Amino acid sequence: MPKFKKSLIFFLIIYININSVFADYVRTYDFNNTSDLTNYFNPDDDPTFTNESLGGLDFSGSIRTQYGIEEIWTSKKGFNTTGVGDTFKITGYFYNDQTHGYGNIGFTNNPNNIPDTYGSPVKGVGFIFHGGGSYLVNNRVNSDYSWGADLELNTWYKVTLVAENMGANKFVLTYTIYKSNEVGDLISFKDTQVMEVTNPDLAAASKLYAYFGTADTRFYRIDDIAIELTNATFEERGEATLTTSDASNITKTSAMTGGEVTSEFGSSVTTRGICYSTTSAPAITGVCESGGSGLGSFTVELTGLSSDTLYYFQSFAINSNGTSYGPEKTFTTLGENNNQNSSTRNVFKKDKRCHNITPPPISWIKLKSTSKNGISGIELSWSQNDADKISIFIDNGTGLFPYKLENTDNDGLEFLPNVMNSQKIKLVPSNGCKKGNPTISISKDSFPYGYYFK
Repeated sequence: MPKFKKSLIFFLIIYININSVFADYVRTYDFNNTSDLTNYFNPDDDPTFTNESLGGLDFSGSIRTQYGIEEIWTSKKGFNTTGVGDTFKITGYFYNDQTHGYGNIGFTNNPNNIPDTYGSPVKGVGFIFHGGGSYLVNNRVNSDYSWGADLELNTWYKVTLVAENMGANKFVLTYTIYKSNEVGDLISFKDTQVMEVTNPDLAAASKLYAYFGTADTRFYRIDDIAIELTNATFEERGEATLTTSDASNITKTSAMTGGEVTSEFGSSVTTRGICYSTTSAPAITGVCESGGSGLGSFTVELTGLSSDTLYYFQSFAINSNGTSYGPEKTFTTLGENNNQNSSTRNVFKKDKRCHNITPPPISWIKLKSTSKNGISGIELSWSQNDADKISIFIDNGTGLFPYKLENTDNDGLEFLPNVMNSQKIKLVPSNGCKKGNPTISISKDSFPYGYYFK
């Protein structure tokens, strides 16, 4: 084994022992449940991040960011501080797939924040990282550090910030960053720095909160946010817990939904109901309808829906400790030609309802730069054995997908002329009138070796 690898392993063992064994409390958020982001973190005033079931470490759930914006999410539950000797540690994995922008993690005294151009809150200490270096930040005053070679594209990085209360309003900040593989194993050490700062705002706070976010265009995915505390303790807030029921009585323009509040945690639920949208993460992107208050089961009828449309929905509950959400589910309204609600009697009509089986998700996608008949483009290959047709959607660089190749044969291969490596592509399988769930959007640049779905 080369000496470098022996040294790295030895360093990692020491680092892990020093930073983990003395932690009194640890909580990890893996975002495998698509409601984890909104259940445990508060968004800023204009949120765009979504919690998806794919795309993360080991091809599990993750947070998908939005290019070209500044965004910050802050933990709903605070940490009860005790003073000198309190140690706060936050760790996260960020996927680097562009060449301009910032990621950040840190601690603040406010559970609701608005980001600056680096994605930082007004009051707080943090670690901002970009291609060729980093900043340790103290109330938006940045201290610059350089680590030389730029971060590698299409690569996961594990970042850590430790803040230790030294007394007299002083905190010692330590950051580390490692390159990791797609399942979270550390590959190589990148950099570490230590700095002492004076922050009376955080020193005087009875509670602190963890935050993370991005700014501009660099990090496409975030996963496995972990928080460790020494001396300080997690605030045990009593947000309600609840489930989401499957949709029923689905028509062309309505559906019956609901859920169950299983625990109020000592604080009465004042409002409960259903959020719904035509895109994922309905608690962020959609509208919410009330279904009463208190413990127990409830139903909410959704009306005014569009026919033959896929809807996402999830339950929510509000008590004095905050808002919590149940699991996200989906249903599809009936098509315009469906006559199951006709009031005509004694007339037998052709059954026009859709009886096809919804195809399962696509299992993998691969993009290859190539040319055909002198025209450059992308060779798209995929695996999906239970769909009749595949529809392909190609973006135009704005987040929209105006270019379409609909209902092509499901033969696993398609040449896309004049499509560039940077353009994102997503696929939707279908069996006649039944469409499957769309894949996440990927580009040749972001996933040069393809993408495997679970």
